Amino acid sequence: MAQKYQTRAREVWTEFLGYNEEEKGYIFLINFMYGNWREPNMVAFIFDEKGKYKETKAYIFHLFRNCSLGQTKDDHVAYSMKFKELAESLIALLVKPIKTEHIKLNEQSTLVNDMVLKMNFTLEKWEFDYFLRWNIIGKDMLKGRLIDESDEQIFIQVDNVPSLKEVRAYLLNHPTIRVKYINELARNEQNLKGSVQG
Repeated sequence: MAQKYQTRAREVWTEFLGYNEEEKGYIFLINFMYGNWREPNMVAFIFDEKGKYKETKAYIFHLFRNCSLGQTKDDHVAYSMKFKELAESLIALLVKPIKTEHIKLNEQSTLVNDMVLKMNFTLEKWEFDYFLRWNIIGKDMLKGRLIDESDEQIFIQVDNVPSLKEVRAYLLNHPTIRVKYINELARNEQNLKGSVQG
């Protein structure tokens, strides 16, 4: 059995999947930290608007001790390949129109406080938290979580994905959300109108 590549980095995390409107494509970021680095090195998988893989880019700001730029980059890119299939499957899920009947709202995991209304839902094998933020008008946030076969949890922030507009509309118009959080939603709509007029 082939042994999986192990990075020299002390900490690795998937951070971000976003859609770039100018480039008409998706970017999936993986971060690498080691020792006293002030900021992480990054590897980005670039996909076109249909979710087809285009290229891998590495952003190296720090080197491993006694390693060249090329060796550090090779380490990061080799380890990142374990996330490529995950990125492809998540993008494949999100590039197609999302049917609302496939969204399963988890009412017990939905909560509200002074900062946010968090709505939890599942879509296929992913669990998502949709954050409607009161303090940052018009800047909703979506975080996804996947538990893979080895029980490792993978978290990722999803941003500006076109199909998520349908998800937002579905969640905000869901009967349970509409009734239970009527005051909070009305306040959010008022804030949105005020920010457009101001």
